[in-house]
Amino acid sequence: MKKLRTLPLIGALCALVLCLGLAGCGGDNSANFVGTWEMDSMEADGVEYGSDEIDAFVDYYGDTMTIELEEGGDGTIDILGTTADGTWEAEDASTCTFVADGTGEELTFELEDGLLGIEADGTTVFFARV
Repeated sequence: MKKLRTLPLIGALCALVLCLGLAGCGGDNSANFVGTWEMDSMEADGVEYGSDEIDAFVDYYGDTMTIELEEGGDGTIDILGTTADGTWEAEDASTCTFVADGTGEELTFELEDGLLGIEADGTTVFFARV
C-alpha cells in the first residue's frame, strides 16, 4: 500500500520538474536586436520628425546616433560622436536593455514595426537596422 501513496507524489514532482524545464525554453530573442542601428526618425512633444528632418539634423551636427549590438552581448552606443561601450541583453522578443560600462546607466529599447525605439523626457528616438 505504501507504493500507491507515493505514486501521486512522484507524479507531482515529475510534473513540477517538467514545468520548470519548459519555462527555460522561452527561446533566445537576441537575433531580433543584433546588428547596427542608425537614427531613423524621432517624435518629440507629439511632433514626428521623418527622414528629411533627420538628414537636416545630421547635416547640422555633422554626425548621427548609432547603436551597435553584437552577438554575445557586447555593444556600443554613439550619440553625435560620444560613445559608450557596454553590454546588452534581450529581455523578450521586443525589449532589450543596454548597460553602459563605467556608469552602469541602463537604457531600455523597444522593438516595434522593425524600429528600435528609446524614450527619454518626452522624446522618442527610433533607430532602423542598417
